[in-house]
Amino acid sequence: MKKGLAIYLQITFFVVYIVAILLFVPKPENNRISNLRDCEDYSTGWVIDDHTSSFYYDTLPTFFPVANDGKDLWLCKKLGDITDDDCIGFFSFQQQIRIYLDEEEVYRFVPAPYIKSKTPGNRWNFLPLDDSASGKTLTIHIHQCYGNGKVTIPTIYHGTQSGIMLHYLSKELPSTYLSLAMIFVGILLLIFNMLRKDNLFIGDSLKWLALFAIFRGIWSYIEGNTYSFFVETRLLLVSQMSYMCLKTAVVLYLQFLNATFHKGKNKFLRILTICSISEFFLTFVHQSLGIADFADTVVITHALLLVAGVYTCIDVVHNFFKLRKETKIFTTRKHYSYLMQLLATLVIVVFSIIDLIRYYTTNSPDIAQFSRIADIIYVMI
Repeated sequence: MKKGLAIYLQITFFVVYIVAILLFVPKPENNRISNLRDCEDYSTGWVIDDHTSSFYYDTLPTFFPVANDGKDLWLCKKLGDITDDDCIGFFSFQQQIRIYLDEEEVYRFVPAPYIKSKTPGNRWNFLPLDDSASGKTLTIHIHQCYGNGKVTIPTIYHGTQSGIMLHYLSKELPSTYLSLAMIFVGILLLIFNMLRKDNLFIGDSLKWLALFAIFRGIWSYIEGNTYSFFVETRLLLVSQMSYMCLKTAVVLYLQFLNATFHKGKNKFLRILTICSISEFFLTFVHQSLGIADFADTVVITHALLLVAGVYTCIDVVHNFFKLRKETKIFTTRKHYSYLMQLLATLVIVVFSIIDLIRYYTTNSPDIAQFSRIADIIYVMI
């Protein structure tokens, strides 16, 4: 009972957090849709400087090793002829950004002095240009907030602000639809669970699956990074909300597994659930006090999720053959349920590992590209 209260407290805490964001995030003051000219890749012909040496690149690399385990580098390029509505745009993920024209700072995206966080959040950075910028040297200073010795270099675009926005939105449209579909399915399952009659063959685990779908859907949508086109402030809070969604989804996933196959009595899953709840609140305290950011501790969340997935696979195989020994056949309804659970769990585990590898080896701003596909498959199975 105490564990159930802790889970509901965690969900309530998260909902209050979302409401606070919605109340305090002001609406954009203007409509940024103007000239819809297509954007172009602007990642050629840059000089990379880490204050120890400079390198010229025909095409920017995905990562750059920084000397002395540093976190800073400078991208430099001399601008050609600039016309009206020209814009430089790129997405910064867990980075502080400063932009200069001929050594004059013209743009910055850094944490406010009163915020106890290494990162200001994630956002699309746009630098509008006019003909006065023609021939000037553009310098982008990137400070990597987490990790040492390697800086992620974003894909840089040139065109109009609206053209860059629409270029990315068109690529992320399927991901957005999948995320919203997950949220919608979760809401439907939650409503169905509340309206179901006691004689229906549906256990209490359905509510945990529904909540899992909702929280994973919200996490997936945020990781698609289209929100920062339309939300201009409180970006750090939205980024933190993504981590909180991920952590809460792990708790709900564990509850669903325990309730579905063990009637809530599996000791290992109960311990893992308590560990996950504790990790949520402890890491939130660390984030609030400025001791460690969510990004510093998210590896614990990933580990809990992977341990749960691997344990489930082993447990399902064990129960499958245990049932086979008892029934002497492989064709009972329970056998099929074990096989489907094994298949669904393998999908979640494998696709999550693929996204974790992408997280550490690519500069893609969408780190849930495969996980959101696995989530919808898992829920539907």
